[in-house]
Amino acid sequence: MTRPQNQSRSDFELRSLAREIDLLRTEIREGRRPNNQSFLHNPTLLAIIGLLGTVATGIWQLHSARELEREKLRSTLIQEASKSGDNEKTIRTLRFLVEYGLITDENGLIATLKSSNAPSFAKEAPKAFTQREIQNTFGDPKLQFTLEGLGTPDAAWEKENIIDVNLPQMVGVRGFPKTGKIKFHKIASSHLESAIAEIAERGLLSKILSFDGAWAPRNVRGTSQYSIHAYGIAFDINAEFNRLGDKPKEIDAKGSLIELVPIFEKHGFYWGGYFSRPDSMHFQYGIKSE
Repeated sequence: MTRPQNQSRSDFELRSLAREIDLLRTEIREGRRPNNQSFLHNPTLLAIIGLLGTVATGIWQLHSARELEREKLRSTLIQEASKSGDNEKTIRTLRFLVEYGLITDENGLIATLKSSNAPSFAKEAPKAFTQREIQNTFGDPKLQFTLEGLGTPDAAWEKENIIDVNLPQMVGVRGFPKTGKIKFHKIASSHLESAIAEIAERGLLSKILSFDGAWAPRNVRGTSQYSIHAYGIAFDINAEFNRLGDKPKEIDAKGSLIELVPIFEKHGFYWGGYFSRPDSMHFQYGIKSE
């Protein structure tokens, strides 16, 4: 019997063994060996052969299941390696996986892969609320400017919308109030509390090295447009390591917020690292639903 090219040796041998045992069992039952009738009708022998067939089939099925799991693992590794959004990094990671035998490159495609053709499973960035949607959702603070870029919000709007948010987990983070409280919009407050609580539960609070502000009645620097901070729905963290316009820090770099982004997104916060001019320290509440 010829082994198919795409079938592993162990898989082929297990299939062959199961087939031979089934054939032998059939021959014995039908009495195709007349020279040894006692042998053919020995119930103990028949039981043993049946057991061998069952064992061989079971081993082959277990082997097939393991191969399927290995294939799923390989696919998962390739997808995870391709989620960075950085083609050069994707290629380096894929070649690392090949080098250490975690995935195979039988046809040499990964070895010769060019940056422009690298696969990508990077998650598409969510969409943040527009300025108009923000004002419609959170109200108009009607800032009265007293200094360049700084202002005082409408007293009625502030009383109605800005509340104290208690974040005791953040006490001790550089720049965070010792009271454990900050001012934030009432609509977004519970979402911020939930996000920080989850970060703490996952043991990731150490990733927040500094707190650099939240509610601030002001304009976007150099413009007449309200800052998102003016609505009380935004905050900045790790500003020292994430300057405006800088490329977001990679996951293993000091001050990187990459590991926190999915958690904040889960609770409705859009990351400033997605902006065309990255502002990786910045998070703001308000993500459009799919």
